[in-house]
Amino acid sequence: MTLFDRLLEHPIIGAINTDTVISQSPCEVFFILGGEISELGAKITELKMQQKLVFVHMDLIQGIKSDVAGLKYIKQVFNPTGIITTHSRLISEAKSLGLFAILRLFLLDSKNLKSGIRLVEKCNPDAVEVLPGALHKATKLIIEETRTPVISGGLIMDKEDVINSLKVGVIGVSTSNVSLWSI
Repeated sequence: MTLFDRLLEHPIIGAINTDTVISQSPCEVFFILGGEISELGAKITELKMQQKLVFVHMDLIQGIKSDVAGLKYIKQVFNPTGIITTHSRLISEAKSLGLFAILRLFLLDSKNLKSGIRLVEKCNPDAVEVLPGALHKATKLIIEETRTPVISGGLIMDKEDVINSLKVGVIGVSTSNVSLWSI
């Protein structure tokens, strides 16, 4: 099943570190958002054995640089489902390596929103993660303007935030709040 199929089944994405203990999570998709390169292989293997899709945030793993060489290393050694990055230059390279590429956008103001839309159109990621996830109107605008699948994340505090995110059309909601993983 593809990422989109999995998120239709369960739209919550587990946002974890390499040292997060996971037991019987209903999440079908996990974003590894921190930890050390030395722990990454074990966490990816653990999740893959549970038939989960695993995405590695290239910018947040200690011991690996967020560049093309680091990307190739992650692909060759760990082979995750895909990557997350704030660096648009890695998107096309990740896609050429057969990795699903998610561009992470931080929305701070209306100028940043406009430049984010242009960036998505320029680098053509497979999906976009918009932070903070509680910015529903801005998220909806990105969906409408770019026609790119969008994931919301960051500051997702309760069920209402999840529902409001899904209502504007996101394909999934990433959260480190374990109590929301089962909704």
